Amino acid sequence: MRMTKLPSSFGATVIFTCSGASNVGRIAEQAAVDMQQEGLGCMGCLAGIGSHDENIRVEARNAERIVGIDGCADACSRKALEQAGLDVTDHVVVTDLGVQKKTHAAILDSTIIARVKNAVKARLETVPAGPFCS
Repeated sequence: MRMTKLPSSFGATVIFTCSGASNVGRIAEQAAVDMQQEGLGCMGCLAGIGSHDENIRVEARNAERIVGIDGCADACSRKALEQAGLDVTDHVVVTDLGVQKKTHAAILDSTIIARVKNAVKARLETVPAGPFCS
């Protein structure tokens, strides 16, 4: 028997990223920030998932879509979400988009961030953000 989902304060789409210690992690994070500001979803706290914060896990379970944006093939956000029993409906890896991983890179390229956002948007329908997402 499938449980009925309750409305999530994250809205229909919640976005989790691995912010890693590299340029691609920072690109993933910035793409998610931009998407939240554009009303395409609400960012969730991946550290809260990993620390077993039940409120964050319940909110994520109640979202219609869970997006994971990872910088590299290590896929830390996807793995953390799956280990928490959450189904990642959409997953994008920055390095799969042709971006080379560089550790501790300070400069972010807005055209690369746009490329990541477009890759996620291609997988999503435009949905309103939740009430706590601004």
